[in-house]
Amino acid sequence: MAKVPYGITGPFIGRLGNTIGYMLNGVNIIRSIGDVHGEKTPLQLANHQRMSLISSLSTAIQEFLKFGFQSVAAPGKQGPTNHSISINKEVAVKGVYPNQETDFTKLIVAQGPIPGPKDPMVKVVDNQLEFQWKADLKAGGADKYDQVMLLAYFPQSKKSIILPSGARRTAEKEILEIPAFDQDTVIETYIAFVADDRMNASNSVYLGQVIIKSAIDIKEKELTLSLKETENHLTRLELLEAGEIPLLKPEKFDQGYSDLFHFGSGYQPQTERMRILSPLLAKFSDMIDVGFAGGDRRTTPRNKAISRNINSAIGGNDVYNLYYPALIFSKGKREPAWATKLSLSAEKELNVKWDVPKTVKMTLIGDDEVHFVIYNSTQNLRTGNYSDVRREDLSAQISVSADPGDILYCWMFFLSPDRKSASNSDYLGCIEML
Repeated sequence: MAKVPYGITGPFIGRLGNTIGYMLNGVNIIRSIGDVHGEKTPLQLANHQRMSLISSLSTAIQEFLKFGFQSVAAPGKQGPTNHSISINKEVAVKGVYPNQETDFTKLIVAQGPIPGPKDPMVKVVDNQLEFQWKADLKAGGADKYDQVMLLAYFPQSKKSIILPSGARRTAEKEILEIPAFDQDTVIETYIAFVADDRMNASNSVYLGQVIIKSAIDIKEKELTLSLKETENHLTRLELLEAGEIPLLKPEKFDQGYSDLFHFGSGYQPQTERMRILSPLLAKFSDMIDVGFAGGDRRTTPRNKAISRNINSAIGGNDVYNLYYPALIFSKGKREPAWATKLSLSAEKELNVKWDVPKTVKMTLIGDDEVHFVIYNSTQNLRTGNYSDVRREDLSAQISVSADPGDILYCWMFFLSPDRKSASNSDYLGCIEML
């Protein structure tokens, strides 16, 4: 249904037949939808895969793109995210369908007339990325008030840490602090300049891939190693009592898959997937109602959750199973969780810790509610009790009802105080109860 909220001479918004009208940067755009006949060609499939790769990446770094493409994606043209998709799906994807992947060395995240940084470099100093460059004020158009823009993209988690307005060009140095991770973490790094009025930027420069080493203490590594390799080792409970450490996931659950389901009913594959997915999501309907409240209002949060999970979180052909790490319980643009750590205390409570990048203003997001999704796959039950946890707390203790040997799968997400904006949910891992 189309709407004309500003009268017959005003903008046309919505769908009418094969015509769609919408607003883009204050401009009313009208386009038609073509009919698709037959199967997609290999070229079409390849283009769709490129679009998908770059679209998800552009969404994760859109705060950077907003200033990086300000002068080339002005009102009346494409928005910054669409501009990024348009250029990068052609230049920043490598490989042959269906094995295409993002080429981070060619990714463009800023364009403009301002001179870029001269001789830029990045290095890892403790848990920081230290960026350096030369001011080069003699370059035409360079201004001492230009500010550096920094981007650290994490391809493993598809998250980003962004500094949209850092030190002045003349400072020749800026620091980007990175949360501590329990495993080696790959980061793709970029730098550009933005004008003081934010109306122009420089072309971005790819600085390369860096790896932040695991922050796990050496003694904890030795304890974990001895737990696996020695016969006369301490029990996990004794280790916890001596000093809490993350528990190892039992080997048979390392892959994160549920038991296989074989219905033999003759239903269509999507129907079979629904029969597996729907009962699980129903256990967390209140979480899904707030986690998927944003976005398209024409469909319910439950339908959004099903749409997101039905193909990505269920595998198999005739015989199906759930892949728990791929399950999503919320979707939104709120700052996600960083450097999450899940462990089991001696009191058999789940301890969850997380971090917040230094570039993010805690005053704006510190009051966000924290929601935990905890599923006992052994008993097919929802569990977990906690109260009044906020993002600024950086940790939570959760009481659970479970028996020794039960396997718990855990996720978390944040919700703004007005409950209108959620983060993407993060998979925390699985743990075996003592």
